Amino acid sequence: MSMRDEILNNLKTRLDLVKASNGYATDVFKVFKDEIPMGMSLEPHELPSILLIPGMTKIDPKPSNRINCEWTVYLQLIHGAATDTAMMNFVSDIGKAIFAGSPAADRQDDYRTIHHSIYKLDIVAIEPDLNMIEANRFFIVELNIKFTTKYNDL
Repeated sequence: MSMRDEILNNLKTRLDLVKASNGYATDVFKVFKDEIPMGMSLEPHELPSILLIPGMTKIDPKPSNRINCEWTVYLQLIHGAATDTAMMNFVSDIGKAIFAGSPAADRQDDYRTIHHSIYKLDIVAIEPDLNMIEANRFFIVELNIKFTTKYNDL
């Protein structure tokens, strides 16, 4: 398994814990990683859901035994007929899960436990759907993940 697959699997595991029963405001139905459906094909009972969409990887060109990588991962947060407040709570819960590993948000560096090779993780952008309707709402959260690896583990 590649380093990126490991990171994505561990991120999915972390996001799968965003449930009301775990203390979060949002009760995520499912986190999709491999079999990503079209956002509009999800049924109301399958919402809210998260689609993990891997993006571009930049590699430090300096020759070395280990390389620094910068990887973009997009989280598409899909909610049914949600208010702006519910969507912002959804985004907040995702941040708490990633950076604190809990709804209490008493830590901000717990992202390092997602994978030992991650040395920096940032939310770069949060983009709302900008539709003026309160149905089929989604936000895109852009993550920037920096990690070190070997070329053959990339």
